[in-house]
Amino acid sequence: MSILLISTGHFGSELTHGDGFVLEPFQQGKQIYLEDAIVFDHMVKPIFEKKCMSCHNPEKKKGDLDLSSIQGIIKGGKSGKLFVTGKPEISLLLERIHLPLEDKKHMPLSGQPQLTDEEKMILALWIKGNATFTKKVLELPATDSLRIMGNTLFNSVQDEATNYDFSEASQETIDELTNEYRTIATVAKNSPALRVHIFNKSEFNSKKLEELVAIKKQIVFLSVAKMPVKDSDLLTIAQFENLERLELNFSNITAKGLLALKTLTHLKSISLSGTQVNYRDLQVAMQGLKKLQAIYLWDTPLTAEDLKALSTKFKSIQIIGGFKDDGKSPIKLNPPELKNTSTIFDTKAPLTLFHTIKGVEIRYTMDGTPIDSSKSPIFNGNVTINANTRIRARAFKAGWIGSDEAVFEYYKCAITPDSVTVVLPLNRVHKANGPKSFFDRNLGTFSANAPAWANFWTGVRNNDMELNLNFKTPKTISIVSLRIMEELTTGIFPPQAIEIWGKTNANGPFKRIHVLKVPVPKETRFHELYAIDVKFKPSLFSEMKIIAKPLEKIPQFNVAKDKARVRTRAVAKDKRALLLVDEIFLN
Repeated sequence: MSILLISTGHFGSELTHGDGFVLEPFQQGKQIYLEDAIVFDHMVKPIFEKKCMSCHNPEKKKGDLDLSSIQGIIKGGKSGKLFVTGKPEISLLLERIHLPLEDKKHMPLSGQPQLTDEEKMILALWIKGNATFTKKVLELPATDSLRIMGNTLFNSVQDEATNYDFSEASQETIDELTNEYRTIATVAKNSPALRVHIFNKSEFNSKKLEELVAIKKQIVFLSVAKMPVKDSDLLTIAQFENLERLELNFSNITAKGLLALKTLTHLKSISLSGTQVNYRDLQVAMQGLKKLQAIYLWDTPLTAEDLKALSTKFKSIQIIGGFKDDGKSPIKLNPPELKNTSTIFDTKAPLTLFHTIKGVEIRYTMDGTPIDSSKSPIFNGNVTINANTRIRARAFKAGWIGSDEAVFEYYKCAITPDSVTVVLPLNRVHKANGPKSFFDRNLGTFSANAPAWANFWTGVRNNDMELNLNFKTPKTISIVSLRIMEELTTGIFPPQAIEIWGKTNANGPFKRIHVLKVPVPKETRFHELYAIDVKFKPSLFSEMKIIAKPLEKIPQFNVAKDKARVRTRAVAKDKRALLLVDEIFLN
C-alpha cells in the first residue's frame, strides 16, 4: 500500500510532466547494474541533479538550499527540513512538488522540467523508508516498492551476461536508423541486444516504427513514451520478438490493442502510465503475456479496486499504480503565510494572513497562546495591528491534517533618528551596513554568516555595542526594542544588559535613563529571533545612547551538553558570547 503515498487529487491541478518517464532519468552516463545500485545514489540523486540542482547548488543556493551534497539535503533550507524520515505525507519536499503548478512555491518552478509521477513516487518511497543514503536496492525486501522499481530500472549483471541466441545488427544499419528523433544503443559492451528511444512527437508516424523491423531481433528495450502510438502500431512492435521492456506511457493505445503483444514471449515489463486502458480488456491482455513481471499503470482510469483485483489475479506480476484520492489518506496542510512585504510599520498595519489552498480556515492568536482548532478566532481579513505583536496561526480544512503553527512578528517603529553613530567597533564578520543597518527595516534570519543575509546582522563580542542616536527635533520616547538572534548552541546569546542614556539638549550631559538586566538562559533551547523591549518613563531626547552588553561568559551547560555543536573557539578562547542585532525600534 506504500504506493498510495503519492497524492495528486487534493491539489486540483494537472501537473506538468517532464521529459522521460521510468528509465530516462537513470540512464545518463555510466551503466549501473542492479547488483551495484544504491537507492540514493542511483534513484534519488539523479532526480535532484536533473530537476532541482539548477537552482539549489553551492553557487545558487535558492532558499538557502543546496542539494549537491548529503549534508545540504539533510540540513534543508530557510523554510526548514526537506523531509520527516518515514513520513512523506508531512514532508516539505513532497508538499512543494505537489502544489499547483501556478503556485509560486511549487517546485520545480513553472517553465522548468517537472518531476514525473515515477520520480515523485521514488522520492516518497525513499522518505517512507527513512531516507537512507547508503542502502543498496537489493538490500530492500523483495516486496518493497522501491526494490520493484529498481528491478525494472536497472539491468542485472546476470541479465546482461545472457548469451542471446541472435547475432548483432550491422553498424551500418544502426547508423542509418539513428537520427535526431531516435536513439539506438547496445545494452552492454559486446552485447547484440539494443535499446531504442523514440522522441519528438511532431516527427512521429507509424513509418518510424516500421523502419525498426530491420533490427527486430536485436531490440530488447523500446520507449515510445508520449508518442501518438495507436493500437495498429502494436502489430509492428509485436514483430520485435526478443523485446523485454516496453514503454507506452501517455500514448493512444487501448487495452484491447495489447492483445497483439501476446507473441512477445520475452516481455518482462510494460509501462502504460497515462493511457486509457480499462480493467476488463487489460486483464485479458495480461493473461497472454506469460513472462510479464511488472506493469506500470499511473494516471489510468483504473480504480484502487481494479488494481487490487489485478494484484490478486496476477500474483507473479508487480502492479504499480497511481493514487486516486478517496478522502481516506489526508495530507497535512502547509502553514499559513503573510502577504506583507514587511512587518515593520509606523502607526498601524493590516494582518494579511493567507493560504495557497482554497477553502482553508485560518485560526490565530495575538496573545501568545497556542491555537485551538475550535475556539481560537478565525481570520476574516479585518484585523489591524498597532503595537509589537507575535501572531500564531494554523490552517485547517475538512479532510486534511491541520498545518504546523506559523509564527509572525509585527514590529512598530514610530520614530526614526536623523543620524546613527557606532561608537565601539563591530565584530569583523558582522558589520552589515554599519549604522544604517539598525533602521533600514530589513529583518535578518538565521545563517548570519551567509552572504545572502550578511547585510542584516551587526554583532559584537569583545566590546559593548554602543550607539549614538541624534534627533534634530527632540522626540519623546518610552520604549526601545532591540531585535536579536538567539542560537545558544553556536554561542549567540541575548545581551546581559541594555542601558539607555539621553540628553534633552545638545549641549547638556548624558544621563542614564534606564538599565534592563536580561535573564541569562539556564538551559539550551530552540533558536529564535525576537525583540527585547526596554520600557521606561516617557522622556524627551535630542540625543540617545544605547549600550548593549554581550554576555561575558557562556554558561557551562552550553559547553557540557552541546560541546559538539558550539563554536569551540568562541567558548574555549573568548569565553564571551556573540551578540547579534539587526533592527532597533523606537516608540
